[in-house]
Amino acid sequence: MDDRQMVLCKIEKALCRYNKFVANQFSMRQLPRAPSRDVKNIKRWHQGHDNRAIDEHEHSYLDQEDLICLSRKDKTPLRQMIDSSLRLRTLSIWRDTSRPSMGDSGHVSYFSDKKMNAFVSMMIVLIGTAMLIIPIWILERQDDLEQKLIVITIFIFAFLVVLSSVMVTKPFEALGATAA
Repeated sequence: MDDRQMVLCKIEKALCRYNKFVANQFSMRQLPRAPSRDVKNIKRWHQGHDNRAIDEHEHSYLDQEDLICLSRKDKTPLRQMIDSSLRLRTLSIWRDTSRPSMGDSGHVSYFSDKKMNAFVSMMIVLIGTAMLIIPIWILERQDDLEQKLIVITIFIFAFLVVLSSVMVTKPFEALGATAA
């Protein structure tokens, strides 16, 4: 192999590595940012360990804007509300007693996502069912056609608002579900 072919071979390998790097960077940029709540929890955990878990100068990674979330779970707005409220998310009904605290001096409590998600699903089903059945009973009691139209309009609008605010849906999906 002459010098020119060796140089071309090296260039080809370098370009291949560069292309992989660019593709990885592109796919990483598509990942969502780390939720600020998670970053705060990590900072709190470091503080709970007197900032000695890693070297102090290495904590600066938590102050950067480019932290990403590798495993994202879409949560309904109702579930997000529970998660954002310290009082709601630490209710004893969510506690996971199968996981003991792991040497963190009792400062760590585990809560069951399964229980929280089941509660949220149950609430969505109950609210949705009520939004479908209540207007039927109201309409049965109404004699005036105009009043029936008002009841139908109010409940369709309320159903759309509730559906948009309690479930993880895009606006056109909520509108389609409401139309159905």
